[in-house]
Amino acid sequence: MDEPDVRATHLRRENRCAAIANEAIRIADTSQRPIISTDQSARQALEDYFSAVLLPELRQQFPGEDDLTLSVCGLMGFLGPRDAMPPPALLVDELMELARAYGGASRVQLALAYGVGWERRARTGDSPWDSHWPGARQEVTDTVYNFTVQAWKVLVATVNGFKWADKKQLQGYALLMGKEFCDPPARTGLQFEREQRSVHCWDPSKGNLYGWIQQAVQGFRLKNEKDLRSYKFIGALLGRWLKLENTLCVGPVARRRCVECEAESGYDHRPCRNEACGAAYVPENVAVIRKRVLVIPPGAPESPHTFRPFWKCRRNVKEHGYFDYALARCPHCGEPRGQRPTYLLVPKAFGLG
Repeated sequence: MDEPDVRATHLRRENRCAAIANEAIRIADTSQRPIISTDQSARQALEDYFSAVLLPELRQQFPGEDDLTLSVCGLMGFLGPRDAMPPPALLVDELMELARAYGGASRVQLALAYGVGWERRARTGDSPWDSHWPGARQEVTDTVYNFTVQAWKVLVATVNGFKWADKKQLQGYALLMGKEFCDPPARTGLQFEREQRSVHCWDPSKGNLYGWIQQAVQGFRLKNEKDLRSYKFIGALLGRWLKLENTLCVGPVARRRCVECEAESGYDHRPCRNEACGAAYVPENVAVIRKRVLVIPPGAPESPHTFRPFWKCRRNVKEHGYFDYALARCPHCGEPRGQRPTYLLVPKAFGLG
């Protein structure tokens, strides 16, 4: 093919791509994504909207075009900078190659990740397309917000004294975490921090993008768990911000286990909460155990906890746990107490002094 013919072919292709991208913008402007939550904060999933609205209409408008071209150009129009249309051919080609390489992955997820810098090697020079695409960045931030709300509900239900936050505060966290997720990961620090918090470490062959975002925000994929896994959460994006603000931490909390029936409950001086047992609170009936869980830091004004000293049973801590500071010996085996007490968090009503 002669050089003029090659240029003409490229020009026709660029014009075709520009037409698809502009049509995607028109469709998006005339068919708003529906709101699917009662608090008017969550829109229909982008993948559902794309498969139900965008792609069918693009197929109708461009009947001779293949789905890969329609998907890539349409999504670039939907997610990219509208004031810099059409999408550059270099980026179109690179995204198409990624879609072919990860044939089993969602093209929507690939375009969304690519829009915030994932696997992007091509550069146009001085163009808004070289930065994070506005639509892609907003989509990631909205997804981060939804996972933040999900985690916050669990924190309110499981962390003693943790309060609900208003929407503006949660959106602020989402903006910060969305930026950190999209920016290139730091080359220092823990491997977990480098790999689990960034879109740049996402592998489409090992999982979907939304699950990766959830793991970055929450530390793991929250499904039906009654509480968050302390260490993984506090090392994830949301947990790290809450720890920096002295709002949340992992602390050694005292709990009590009934020696008679093995029932476990929060630390107090009442009879066993198991109605079938009801054993009185005396040292011989109770083993104090230590659990490292998410708590409000004891130094914070709103914290319901304070530290109380206990002695660890030196003979069998697994069975006998800890015992009260006022006792000279373990009430279960008679082992003398050690030299230094262990401080555990208890409700303020049971703190010393």
